[in-house]
Amino acid sequence: MKISPALQKAVCNLSADQKNKILLELLSKNESYAQKLEFQLLNTLTVVELREKLFHTLDDELHNNAMLYTPGQLLMFLRDLYRKIETHAQLTGDTYGEVDLNIFVLNESLKLHSQSMTTFKYKQVETWCKFILAKTFKALLQRTQLTNKEQLELYPDLEELGHHYQNNKYLTRSARSHGLQLNWLLNNEVPNNLQEIHDGIKKLGYLQSRNPVKDRVKE
Repeated sequence: MKISPALQKAVCNLSADQKNKILLELLSKNESYAQKLEFQLLNTLTVVELREKLFHTLDDELHNNAMLYTPGQLLMFLRDLYRKIETHAQLTGDTYGEVDLNIFVLNESLKLHSQSMTTFKYKQVETWCKFILAKTFKALLQRTQLTNKEQLELYPDLEELGHHYQNNKYLTRSARSHGLQLNWLLNNEVPNNLQEIHDGIKKLGYLQSRNPVKDRVKE
C-alpha cells in the first residue's frame, strides 16, 4: 500500500503520545509485523543461534508427539511445525536454515510415522503424500539458491529423504505420479531446469490439495 504525502505529513505532525498509541494499536492487529519489529528491536541472538534454538524446538515437538496419528492429525501437526520454520525465515532471512530445517522435519517425521501411514488406505494418506512431495520440491528448489558448499552439506540429508520415499509404498507411488524423480534425492542429480519442471507439473494439475488430477499409477 502506497502512503500518500498528505497522510505522511499528518502522521509526522502527530504528538509522540499519539504516535505511540497508533503504533501499538497497529501492532496488536498485525502479528507478523509485530514479530518482525520485536526481532529487530529486542533480539540478541545471531541467526545461527536462532536456527539452533528452533531446531531443538522442532526436535522436541516431533519426539514428544511420536504416538500414532491418523493422516489428518499428522498433517495438521506438520503444518504447524512448518509455520514455525516459515516465520523464522521471514524474520531472519535465513534461507539455508529454512531448507535445512525443512529437510530435517521431513526426515524425522518420516522416521517416526512413515510405517504407520502405510497401514491406511492410499486415499486416506493421499493429501499427506502431496504435502510431503510439496515440501520436498520446495527444499530442492530453495537449495538451488545456496552456495555450492551449502548444497553439498545438505546432500546426505536429501539422500536419507530419498530412502524414506523408497521405503514407503505410498510416497513412491505419489512421487512417480507427480513427477518427483528419486534419483534427484538419492544421487544428487537435480536438473538445472527444476523450476521449469515444477511449474509444468503444477500446470498439469498435480501437487494440488484440491481438485487433484486422478492418480494414474496403479497399486
